Amino acid sequence: MKVKIINSFLRIIDSSRFFKAIMALFAVESAWIACSAVYPQAFDEDFHLGLIRIYARHLSPFLSQQPAGSARYGAVAQDPSYLFHYLMSFPYRLVALLTNDQTLQIVSLRIVDIILFGGGLILFKKLLMRAGVSRRLVNVSLLIFILIPIVPQLAGQINYDDLLFLMVPLSCLIAFDCLDGLKKKIIPYRSLFLLLSVCLLASLVTYAFLPVYLAEILFLIGFAAIKFWRHQLPLKNIAARNLKASLTLPNVIIALLFLLSSILFLQRYGLNLIHYHSINPDCAKILSVKECSQYKPWYYDYTNRQTVKSKGVHVSRNLIYYLGQWIYWMWFRLFFAVNGPRSSFRNYPPLPLPALGAILLTLGSAYALIRYWRKVLVDRSYNQLLLLIFALYAGSLFIKGFVTYTHTSVRENMNGRYLLAVLPLLIPALVSASQLALSRKEKLRQYLMLFIVVMFLEGGGTLTFIVRSNKSWDWHSPTVVRANNAARDVTHYLIIKGSKYYSGKMWFFD
Repeated sequence: MKVKIINSFLRIIDSSRFFKAIMALFAVESAWIACSAVYPQAFDEDFHLGLIRIYARHLSPFLSQQPAGSARYGAVAQDPSYLFHYLMSFPYRLVALLTNDQTLQIVSLRIVDIILFGGGLILFKKLLMRAGVSRRLVNVSLLIFILIPIVPQLAGQINYDDLLFLMVPLSCLIAFDCLDGLKKKIIPYRSLFLLLSVCLLASLVTYAFLPVYLAEILFLIGFAAIKFWRHQLPLKNIAARNLKASLTLPNVIIALLFLLSSILFLQRYGLNLIHYHSINPDCAKILSVKECSQYKPWYYDYTNRQTVKSKGVHVSRNLIYYLGQWIYWMWFRLFFAVNGPRSSFRNYPPLPLPALGAILLTLGSAYALIRYWRKVLVDRSYNQLLLLIFALYAGSLFIKGFVTYTHTSVRENMNGRYLLAVLPLLIPALVSASQLALSRKEKLRQYLMLFIVVMFLEGGGTLTFIVRSNKSWDWHSPTVVRANNAARDVTHYLIIKGSKYYSGKMWFFD
């Protein structure tokens, strides 16, 4: 009987229809958040909507000066992370023409964000299968991913991370095209310039994409050097052969895209570097301290820096201790529940089973990767590239947080949502390593896979939001309140909740 259940489960997850079911589940999860969670949600939703409204008053993305009344959003005219807000201003303009109801406007923009994030899931599926992961394991991996509680909560709100989640797999797929060309000992000009264009544009969505850009370019340069210089291939002949058809329509379109993306990139990053000697200058270098003080994140860091200086606060520079804290908080803030403004964004502990399932999955797959890293990485350029991207991205996030901590004594940049755009890049290497570790234990591997999926289903995704929330999390709508109350009543009997308040040794708070 057990064997039949397992075999039936495997047949289901091995089908293309299962991925459609995953997308449907994701749509329901994130739409629940979009239509029921009170505005603004915790991840700077009011900041992003405010900038969208500013750009909605301008046809061009180029702002000659700081817009009036915009100091609460920082130095807007020089902010390099603006493309999401500019692009989203167009659906906002359309919706604003149709209705003045702010709730409808917000929900409409949240739905656009869900579409962007959903597009990223589709591209990640293509990326993982191209990296050699089987359909079954791609489906299971992406199911587990959308059951991380913060995933639907991020997708269901207005945030530039949703567009970043689309741009990362898109750039990786194009980088794979470049690698395939290099493996054939040709220079793939079209793919290369397309990659550069996409990376330039993605860097304007958020400067956090720059480590991804750097990783892809460095890897391709290194790979090309090995292929061409070590084997002494005639580069001039290769270049001439590839440039014969340079005036075809697709090439012209890519050239124009590269020109446009370069202009946009240089207009922000280039001018910032020339005028302020930084690609993302501090607000006080552009505006006055008084103006910047209206921008809450800047003012929070500024006041903490002044406190550390004036009081001579000792800040530990122990990297190992900070790394432990960083890992802990990244895990915690992938699985916790966070309320809206009515309770000052109070947060609640993760539900026990999804959070524990993540720990078991991470430790087991990490052990397998350490043990079998040679077989997973040697002569497997796709895995090497994806791991390099993750390492540079996570490393830059860690370093930025540590530097901020040494100046402010505040542990910032420890939000798990910052890793969501690159987290699926670990799947090919971790899956390959886990398969090698359990290669002689097929039944055990199947049982473990089913066990982990069940743990995530027991409260993962939007269920964490529903279980931990109350009516203060809901829109001022009788329909929304009734729907959420009904869901809370049902989940009360189905989900293992654990304590709703922080108690016990596993919650590390100062």
